[in-house]
Amino acid sequence: MTKLKVTIDGKTVIDGDLGQWNANPPELLREQLASNASPEPWMRCLLMVVANAAVTATDTTVVIATTETTWTMQVATS
Repeated sequence: MTKLKVTIDGKTVIDGDLGQWNANPPELLREQLASNASPEPWMRCLLMVVANAAVTATDTTVVIATTETTWTMQVATS
């Protein structure tokens, strides 16, 4: 099964198997996919990375660091 780990500002917010999320995705992702959501640019990028991991069945680790004016994202696959 494809594993995804996401750390945002030092806190692990997702750490699990993508296959288990078909019916019940993590709350962080559900909130961002709601019709009234307006995701930050880093979240939009994260959603694309999650989709890619799911489509390609690639284990993925994402580390995001944010400040008031900047953000960085590191993505590693295995």
